[in-house]
Amino acid sequence: AADALLSRDPALKRGAIETLARIRTTASVDWILRARTAAAPEVRFYATSALTQLKRDFELSIRAAERETVLHPGDAALRLTLERVRYEYAVSGMIDGPAREALLLECRRRAAAAAEREPGAARLAYLVERAIDPAASFAALERLERLAPDHGARWLRERVELLFELGRPA
Repeated sequence: AADALLSRDPALKRGAIETLARIRTTASVDWILRARTAAAPEVRFYATSALTQLKRDFELSIRAAERETVLHPGDAALRLTLERVRYEYAVSGMIDGPAREALLLECRRRAAAAAEREPGAARLAYLVERAIDPAASFAALERLERLAPDHGARWLRERVELLFELGRPA
């Protein structure tokens, strides 16, 4: 899809933007943001439309998850789902620095208590911590290693990727 954005055909670019919007990763959103500066007005329109729809989808998902947590206040899985959606929105590249930081800090606070006993919450806490301060995320990764030792190879890969990102030798 990113290659199609580099083409000269607006129809190809539209299809690429639609595909990237369905992928919903930080990298795909970054490509759509780049397309907003295209010379062709129709490409800028497609990119802006896709970003508007993505933002609406994230906000609807957050509101739906919030409603469910209100209806089922004791359900830890629903609270974790809400924090996961908030985290995904925060790291999507669609919101600015201060709003992103505030959302991540709130996710950190809410996931912290459950992270001590629940592997899913510990995984989210690690991802949030890594997004906030990669150098400080080793403690969260060690907690994951304790809570889910059967995923040792996965945690080793995470550790190596983190060390590489920080420019430290593995």
